[in-house]
Amino acid sequence: MKKGIILTSILLLVAIIFICAIPFTVTPPEDTRVILEHNHETYIAPSCFQQAEITNYIEDSNLKKAKELGYVEESSCTETALEPVKKPIVWNVLVKLNLIESPWN
Repeated sequence: MKKGIILTSILLLVAIIFICAIPFTVTPPEDTRVILEHNHETYIAPSCFQQAEITNYIEDSNLKKAKELGYVEESSCTETALEPVKKPIVWNVLVKLNLIESPWN
C-alpha cells in the first residue's frame, strides 16, 4: 500500500515537473492588436508603426482579421514582434488567466 502511494507521488511529481519545464511553441492570440495598411495589404505591429511605410488608409484591428484578409507582415520588424515563443505550458495558462502579461501586448 505504501509503495503504491510513494510511486504515485513520484509519478505525479515527475508529471508536474514535465508540465512546468518542457517548452511549447506559443503563437500570438488572434485578438493581438495590429494596424492594417489597406493600400499595401499589409499589417503592422504597434511597436513597428513609427518605422513602417504607411499611407493614410489604415485601420486598427487584430491579427485574426489581418489573416482573414490575406494581408502579410509589413516588415521584418512586424514579423519579429509577432514571432511565436517557446514557453512552458504553465506560462501560457498564466497569460490566459491575465496573471502575467503576454509578450504581444
